[in-house]
Amino acid sequence: MKVIGITGSLATGKTTIAHCLRDMDIPVHDADFVAGKILLNPETQGILKRFCPEAFSGGVHKHILRDWAYRASDHLDHLERLIHPQVQEDRHQFLHRAYEQQKTFVALDIPLLYEKGLDSLCDWVIIAYCSKPVQVQRILHSKHLNPAQMDFVLSRQMPLGEKLLRGDCIVRTDIPQKTLKRNIQSLWEGLRKNT
Repeated sequence: MKVIGITGSLATGKTTIAHCLRDMDIPVHDADFVAGKILLNPETQGILKRFCPEAFSGGVHKHILRDWAYRASDHLDHLERLIHPQVQEDRHQFLHRAYEQQKTFVALDIPLLYEKGLDSLCDWVIIAYCSKPVQVQRILHSKHLNPAQMDFVLSRQMPLGEKLLRGDCIVRTDIPQKTLKRNIQSLWEGLRKNT
């Protein structure tokens, strides 16, 4: 079984690439999606309520929890220590199931792939890339972060330029959707030929 890693920087189009691969029947494990599910776990909420009770008043308010986490490094560190091991366990189960089902290819969508040393799980790594102005626009408008939060998150990630040098393939995502899908299809066909 071959493992394709998908990474990049904040709002560079990792999820778009993951959707395209899913459309080609490649199972994808989405670390951010799993983290979101973990936040719905009552045990996880019970722990986090002690640190940020307002995020769990009358439901789960992810934007309040996000604002708390991005206020200070130790807040985000605490959240990651709680969430990341559970995401890792879910990813392990995903890979085990895929192996048992004799899948030829799977993909792992992991924002902090290089930062956490998880590129060792991958046979190839795709880097999602877009221009800086497009990235900033996506962060501020689609992710609804303010400039200080954007700078905080980006400061905790490996610079995109370094990821571009380390990846096996670069997929530009600030292009028309039709062209992007065609590019990913070509990339996929190339990967299949090299196995």
